[in-house]
Amino acid sequence: MIDGIVIRIDNAAARRIRQSPEVIADLRRRAEAIRQATGDAEEFDVDEWVGRTRGRVTVATATPRAQALEAGGRVLSRAIDAGRL
Repeated sequence: MIDGIVIRIDNAAARRIRQSPEVIADLRRRAEAIRQATGDAEEFDVDEWVGRTRGRVTVATATPRAQALEAGGRVLSRAIDAGRL
């Protein structure tokens, strides 16, 4: 506490924001940018869902070829910066 200033977080409101369609859409946009940055977008899947406390979006290998690309050249791992739009 700094000189009597108190900050209180409304956890329910924060959860609603983290689960909102707008946040999910932003996460989806970032995931798609990462997927495109791999150079072989059709080899990777983007999946989204709303969990108990927040929305989640993942980019994952969709094919054995994608697994080989990641294992051999880390194409998905190297593409992560594309999501920092």
